[in-house]
Amino acid sequence: MFNQEFSFPAKKVPSSTHESPSIDNEQQQPFEKPVRMEKPPIQNDIEDYGLIGNCHTACLVGMRGSIDYCCFPQFDSPPIFSKLISNQPAETCGFFSIHPMRIEDTTNKQHYFPDSNVLVTKFLLSEGVGQLVDLMPIWSDSGVHPQQTETMNESSTNCSTIETCCPITKLFNLYHGFHRQLVKTNSSQYRNCIIRRLEIVHGKIEFQIVCKPIFKYGAEKPHVEICSNKKSVVFSCSDQAIILESNRPCFESIDEKGAVIGLIEMSEIDPEKSCVFCLRYLEQGDMKGNHDCQTLLDEMCINEDLMLITNDLTIKTINYWQKYICNSNYQGIFREMVNRSLLALKLLMFNETGAIISSPTTSLPKSIGGNRNYDYRFCWIRDATFSVNAFLKTGMIEDAAKIVGFIEKTFDSEKSDSKPLSNIYTIMGKKLSGSIQEISKFSGFKQSMPVRVGNMASNAIELDIYGELLDSIYNFDIVRPISYNFWIKLKDVVEFVIENWRNPDHSIWEKSNNKCHFVYSKVMSWCCLDRALRLADRRSFPAPNDRWLKIRNEIYEDVMKNGYNEKMNTFVQSYGSEVLDVSLLIMPIIDFLPISDPRMVNTINAINKKPKEGGLVTSSLVYRTSDHHKSEKSATEGTYNMLTFWLLRVLAMMSDYDNNKLRQAQLMFEQISTFSNHVDLYSELTSFSGLMLGNFIHSNTHSSLIVAAVELAKRIDNTNL
Repeated sequence: MFNQEFSFPAKKVPSSTHESPSIDNEQQQPFEKPVRMEKPPIQNDIEDYGLIGNCHTACLVGMRGSIDYCCFPQFDSPPIFSKLISNQPAETCGFFSIHPMRIEDTTNKQHYFPDSNVLVTKFLLSEGVGQLVDLMPIWSDSGVHPQQTETMNESSTNCSTIETCCPITKLFNLYHGFHRQLVKTNSSQYRNCIIRRLEIVHGKIEFQIVCKPIFKYGAEKPHVEICSNKKSVVFSCSDQAIILESNRPCFESIDEKGAVIGLIEMSEIDPEKSCVFCLRYLEQGDMKGNHDCQTLLDEMCINEDLMLITNDLTIKTINYWQKYICNSNYQGIFREMVNRSLLALKLLMFNETGAIISSPTTSLPKSIGGNRNYDYRFCWIRDATFSVNAFLKTGMIEDAAKIVGFIEKTFDSEKSDSKPLSNIYTIMGKKLSGSIQEISKFSGFKQSMPVRVGNMASNAIELDIYGELLDSIYNFDIVRPISYNFWIKLKDVVEFVIENWRNPDHSIWEKSNNKCHFVYSKVMSWCCLDRALRLADRRSFPAPNDRWLKIRNEIYEDVMKNGYNEKMNTFVQSYGSEVLDVSLLIMPIIDFLPISDPRMVNTINAINKKPKEGGLVTSSLVYRTSDHHKSEKSATEGTYNMLTFWLLRVLAMMSDYDNNKLRQAQLMFEQISTFSNHVDLYSELTSFSGLMLGNFIHSNTHSSLIVAAVELAKRIDNTNL
């Protein structure tokens, strides 16, 4: 499907010192004698993955062709592929790998098909070149997949019939000769589907396929059956099943751990140079109580021409993503990275409700071997508002509207007795219970335990979220005016802040055992009242303006009196402390203080020093606080990628009166870009050694990148730097 002409080189390939062996290093004997995996499969580094998804769930696909993390049917479901967070014992290690038999002699590259979330992994060997195209068919945003394609005559030109395609897709269709025949695809069949298309570019290569899903965190061993035609496999348990189909008979055996193993030899002289695999997840309602292979296949009405169906779904998926990214109005010098970040954020959105999760993964550690491993598969109000602002900055109004709509509906969900909004919600808009489950059988990422399900952030008091909420709603109202009913709910938020702003809280860093008078929360409380006053004035909404104005001014004076350390000559993390906190950069961003204010300039300059000089920045990487090395828990914690974009955004703002700051900000952007992975994706943190840490991918990092790129490019254009 994708020939050499579409083989865009990856930005960079992980160095050999960091590239971990694949799970299948042990499996190099002929197919007839599958090798038993005596040792635990070796886990790749976090940065070795690309992401695919369908706005309901997502998969991490490694550079060596293995899907090592995927939850079905939704982001917060148990994983069916789990090797990334547990490579032992065998019953907890799920994966789906496709790779050349001579994997030790293979050079791997990975990139996205332009302006899409379709991932291409290349295998380069002396005897030939192969590639693997991975995608999850995307539904329309309404949740309904197109039922059938257009009818066309085979003799006509493909690209001429696809009026809604972007130019690259027209070229793609024309070049590869896809004929848009009438295909009646039942959307429900491909609701939870992964398509993997294996192709030979040139030469002759033997490939091995190993598929080993798990169910219920490994608690229930699946029944595995290869159908008689060797083209289909069914993995089933009491209430779930997975069907894996191929257009070629390649599935031959099942090893003692329940992995289905197959082998296929592909050559450029073969009439059919592609082999397609379609994995579908079924729930009990789909199975009608039958678990045997043939019955399930009959019930699902499997179309014999799997290649034609997957071709159709692939074209629709590419069309969807390329049409989606065309909605962006960003044309700056960082367009490639901004587009990738927009596509990444879209993958984290749950289209059914409009929720946006912080990350599709759970329990990727903040430090290797540590226990700060958290479940990020939920929607934080704070993170959601950051994404709203990123979408607004790039003209992606509909995505911003979906998130705002989700937040508005949460007011009507399970209400707390003590606060108008919870800090965190499930993707269905429900408040979390505040409890977690530790999966004791899972070994964790590189032995970093425990693996957790659930999050206790809902128990924290985080007053800052209300300022972030009102700020994003104020910005959103400019392009899509909010309703009066929503305003009434926002007034309740403001009144809650008025009643509680003097109280200590856990703030943005969610310090579970340390409530303080954090300056960040005080400033965001000010922001809550400031934006509410501005919104009421702009829309003529009824509000107690005089009282709100009085409280807003009280908060301001309180911060200026207690949040500034005269000895250090900077603002500090909390009242009475001597800790420098990079979250203080929010002050000029939300117009609490002008960027030129001497107190703000001193604080920014202090933050922008090296750690040995009391600052927080090393080679454009930014630590959260100046005491990060003093806590045993955070001693090996990395730098936060999001915060680099905050800092360079502030430096760009300072360039309004100091042009040298603009050059510094641009250099910082270029430096932090080298810490993304080979497909421009970021995790939450970067380790001291430069490797990725924390959950992957991280929404706040990508939303912060977008906003910083917009601000920076605007100033670069104005100065012709």
